[in-house]
Amino acid sequence: MAMGRPAKKHRKMSSTGVFVLAFLIFVLVFGLVGYYIVAANPTVGQLLGLSSPSSAENSGPTSLDEPYFTQRDVRSLLVVITGPSGAEHTLVVRTDPQNTKIGVLSLPAETALTVGSEESRLCDLFRSGTKQDIGEVEGALETLLGLSIDNYAVLDYADVENVIDYYDNRLTYTTPEDISYNKNSIYIRLSAGEQILSGRQVSSLLQVPPGALPGGHSEYMALPAQLLCALVNQYLTADSDTAGETVFQDLVNLTSAKDLLISHYYLAREGLEYLAEHNTGAVCSPVTAQGEFVESGGQTYFYLEGKPTF
Repeated sequence: MAMGRPAKKHRKMSSTGVFVLAFLIFVLVFGLVGYYIVAANPTVGQLLGLSSPSSAENSGPTSLDEPYFTQRDVRSLLVVITGPSGAEHTLVVRTDPQNTKIGVLSLPAETALTVGSEESRLCDLFRSGTKQDIGEVEGALETLLGLSIDNYAVLDYADVENVIDYYDNRLTYTTPEDISYNKNSIYIRLSAGEQILSGRQVSSLLQVPPGALPGGHSEYMALPAQLLCALVNQYLTADSDTAGETVFQDLVNLTSAKDLLISHYYLAREGLEYLAEHNTGAVCSPVTAQGEFVESGGQTYFYLEGKPTF
């Protein structure tokens, strides 16, 4: 009788071998999933120590005790100060908790803006302070500056006085040179150096025409931003409630017009509180507007050169 081929013997894997194989499969699968998570969200990689801050899209605190901010947390507020001639001072306030700073840009009323295919000026666009006027100003400034504006607030000089009065009617400010002006019911006399300004003095200082200031147009342009930065640096602090809901509502109520709601405060609250906690007296700084004043058709235009860096 012919004999068939001997049957193959199947080796039985030991329990140790099964464990090792299962462990290797687990490591492989977990590694792939972990890599995907870190690649998709660099922040996770930073917190776990698996990637360097430079590999993240936005750098920020790696401590779990501190909030993490990105460019989405930047907020821009348009502030218009009105007087007898309409919009006399225009400021853009930009809070940036990601980089722990606040920038304030001050633009003169003669700033040239493009609306559609026509050229206009800030003071011409802001005619009556209606929402339509504000909308046109916001849109034109967004194009000019290359940023988005989230909200606006309009104040007259009486409102400015009330804001300073809200903060105990005291603003510490350093004037570079002597300033003296007495005309059209505006009187102010300041010596060079650090001093305490009242709300009335701040209001009067903002109404001094460029020709009466030692620095002329340059000082006139920079002055509103410098005053606002001094106010923020002095009062936006961790040991006060300046970033609180009550203060926000009180200040909003002191403005003549605005589109600020309590919901906007809640969106910005964490960033404002973070900036207050990290304010050592210089969290807010003026942003320089480089440009040139040009006479055209009997009117003065200010042409901004480049986009200011906040």
